[in-house]
Amino acid sequence: MALRLYLLLSVGPPQIGAIMPAEYTVFNTLYAEFMFWSIVVGLFTFAWMVYTLLVYRQGLVSEKTLEKLTPGVFPKERDNLKLELTWIIAPSILVAWLVWIAWQSLVGSWGTIPDTQSEETFEMELVGYQWYWEFTYVENLEWDAGGAAPDGSITFTNSTDGVQVWILDDVATTYGANGQIVVVLSDLADKPYNLTSEGVMVGDIGAKGHPYRMGEHSIITVKVIVEDGEDIILAERHHISAGHVNSGESWIPNNSDILYRMTTKDTGGHPAVLHAPFLSEWGVKEDVSPGIWTTMYFHPQETGSYELTCTEFCGLQHSLMVATVHVVEPLGGVA
Repeated sequence: MALRLYLLLSVGPPQIGAIMPAEYTVFNTLYAEFMFWSIVVGLFTFAWMVYTLLVYRQGLVSEKTLEKLTPGVFPKERDNLKLELTWIIAPSILVAWLVWIAWQSLVGSWGTIPDTQSEETFEMELVGYQWYWEFTYVENLEWDAGGAAPDGSITFTNSTDGVQVWILDDVATTYGANGQIVVVLSDLADKPYNLTSEGVMVGDIGAKGHPYRMGEHSIITVKVIVEDGEDIILAERHHISAGHVNSGESWIPNNSDILYRMTTKDTGGHPAVLHAPFLSEWGVKEDVSPGIWTTMYFHPQETGSYELTCTEFCGLQHSLMVATVHVVEPLGGVA
């Protein structure tokens, strides 16, 4: 309760579902297990209390049959070894079981660091400043964001000369009737290229090499330019190259072991202080200190956008220490 109140005071009202971790995480299972046994014990306790109140209430039992109890003296004649062993052994077994499953969750979440050499592991650096988060990509990431065009009707093919964009004739005919179909590459000053039925080369035509820029977040957008109306996005291809740095927002691959290497730094005008990144969707939090690199890891299983907050008071603008983590479906696994 104290933790929830602290989060409300420090980062403002949470979004729906922001407190409880995802259903597939071990913390959700652990919460359900604790709640189940809490309800069982509570029901037994209150049932026994109600029973004794009703059965032994005043006037129901004859005064002559009542035991003459003396304050401070244990009635030896009522000693029941089996009953005493039962209420000692049974709760001890329950407590031992809850401790065991809680310990297993800690081992799974903080005691097994993902293999950095595995193709299933995606590494990223996370640095906390006053008062924002900075993400640095250690690996490449590529994904399709989708659009109005049916899945598979627009494809992106890497080649030695660049990226070719292909569109099915019926899709080009259908959406081409609404306006001009163009391809835009974000890191080339939004320069449009006319799309033909033979496909179009995105990037510097005739130049060799991959059009994606190192250390950039490149976005190839196929859209329809509509006169006197909003443009129609047909398809998008995103590519983040290793070395790209982004503040307040990041993209990570789904169904991968995400490994954050974290620390805090000063911003010139503000000193480096203690932060604590918290991803409530996966129930993971870790303190990060100036000059020390630490790790935090989790395994997303659903695409979507989730909040990363700071749960360590870090100054006057602590409530601004919020970032958005987007989980996307990567192409061809983690690069």
